[in-house]
Amino acid sequence: MSSYLFCKIIDIFHRFLMRKIFAVLLPLIIDHNSHPTKCFSPLRQSIPNMTFKERTHERIVPAQLSMPSNELPKGSVILLIGDSLGVGMRSRFLDLTSACGYKSVAHVISGSSTFQWITWIDKDISRHSPSLVIISLGTNDALHFNRAKKIDVYKKFVEHLSNVKYVWILPHKIESERVPNVDKTRELIKTSVVKYFDSTKLKLTLSPDKIHTTTSGYKLWIENVWSRLVQQGIVCDSAQNKR
Repeated sequence: MSSYLFCKIIDIFHRFLMRKIFAVLLPLIIDHNSHPTKCFSPLRQSIPNMTFKERTHERIVPAQLSMPSNELPKGSVILLIGDSLGVGMRSRFLDLTSACGYKSVAHVISGSSTFQWITWIDKDISRHSPSLVIISLGTNDALHFNRAKKIDVYKKFVEHLSNVKYVWILPHKIESERVPNVDKTRELIKTSVVKYFDSTKLKLTLSPDKIHTTTSGYKLWIENVWSRLVQQGIVCDSAQNKR
């Protein structure tokens, strides 16, 4: 027997055998209603005509869409409160909130302290019903430092925000001797509140008084705070015009 004839016989036998195998298995594959547990998962049974790629997509996408989002919806009120540093941030803050479709309220008073804001914050929350409060306080607190009293002040202040999201912008690095206790005050705020932004990591150009920063410094400052909130999924990314 020639090698060609032998290979031909093997090929014919192979084809015959494969037809027999498919003749037995094909009804089981097609009739999944009669044998649902043999060949199909529940998902494939419900969508048997979909491709594998489509079935894989079907498994993943609904879970992602059903995940709750913490991002504030358009129209939410964001309140900025604070001292003169907050005054410097105000203009860029209004730009960022407006780009996302949020309603913004900036109640910032030069020279104000956290102790004073304990008596003011409830009125702002009641009047504006903010979904997020951005706090720029602490620098003026450092002018009169008393550890025990300050801890009590910060804890009482945060109690007023128990039902509102907030972030406390910590005092930045100050070089003026007029505010000698700013580092101690910053650490007290860290231990007294839960959500804060550490401003000491920013390189802000100081104004001649060595306390305040420049116009570009305030812009950089509030933009970094906003970026952190974007990373946490709380606000929209206004720079990307997502709204």
